[in-house]
Amino acid sequence: MHYSCFVFTKEFPTDDVLYRALMPFNEEDFYNNDGETKEYPEFLWDWYSVGGRYSGMLKLKIDKKDKKYEWGFYAINPRCGRLFRSKILEEMFSMKKDCRGHYFSEEDFFTELGTYEGYLRVDGCPVSDILNMEKLFCYCFLDKNGNAYSCRRWNGETYEKHEDFDEILKKTIEDSSDCYLTVVDIHS
Repeated sequence: MHYSCFVFTKEFPTDDVLYRALMPFNEEDFYNNDGETKEYPEFLWDWYSVGGRYSGMLKLKIDKKDKKYEWGFYAINPRCGRLFRSKILEEMFSMKKDCRGHYFSEEDFFTELGTYEGYLRVDGCPVSDILNMEKLFCYCFLDKNGNAYSCRRWNGETYEKHEDFDEILKKTIEDSSDCYLTVVDIHS
């Protein structure tokens, strides 16, 4: 099954940062610890992907006057991978290496990702720059301190529903305005 997982991080969500955050919930490691009786975590994964089936869920605010993003200019150093994460743009950059003689930049794809509406659809960015925060949903999340929460947790026999999940997520968002949020597709 695929689940949307929000990962809040204090630092930019590189692949290494996300891996370290998600590693304690690796299904293989959990089940390979034979002989240990332990409680099931909030969620487990056997693989994950930035964005994945939930790619483009975040609407990153576009303000042409914003000095951090400099939206009014073509960037010499791409913003993707430096200021935000975007599965589609990252895949385009990896394909670019194979396209000899053809030049394109991230700005060539911005209109398809929503810039005419005042945002860019991305998979990770600063929480404070997300326009649609109140409309987002997830199955589970990791807060900026690595604490995990899920709307339903497997206890080894049955699923336990967390009635306060939405409230905890809302408080986490409020407490994470200085953090990054990345949407991750986890599979279990």
